[in-house]
Amino acid sequence: MKKLASALSVLALLATMTFGFSSCQQQNQPSQPTQTDPTKTEEPSLVGEWKVLYIDLGGDQYPGQGMSFTFLENGTFLLSMEDGLEKGSYTLAGKNLIMESEGGIVKFTIKELTKDSLVLINKDGDVSIEYVCKRVS
Repeated sequence: MKKLASALSVLALLATMTFGFSSCQQQNQPSQPTQTDPTKTEEPSLVGEWKVLYIDLGGDQYPGQGMSFTFLENGTFLLSMEDGLEKGSYTLAGKNLIMESEGGIVKFTIKELTKDSLVLINKDGDVSIEYVCKRVS
């Protein structure tokens, strides 16, 4: 029960954060043709929309209940939930994902990232919460 309360507190933290808009200016540079090397494989990208299939709390699974993350190329994200939409900024350094807002910072480790799936882990003390997601777009 303590694990469930902890998971719900993390979800509540995400749900109650008031995210500020952050923007990055990109310089307009002319596009240059690129050549692809067929021997190189492209790394999967976090950018896109990810539907939370379920939340795993120590082996107990709870449905994602309409929750999804959308990560944009400009370093912003949208968190969609049944009861609303939240906005914020994120930084990605290796496997560390940090989602930031005026209300606080939430840190995740990326356990898995493929072209179709994403698993985020949030550690709250000794409790590990996994968000298992499927790419929507």
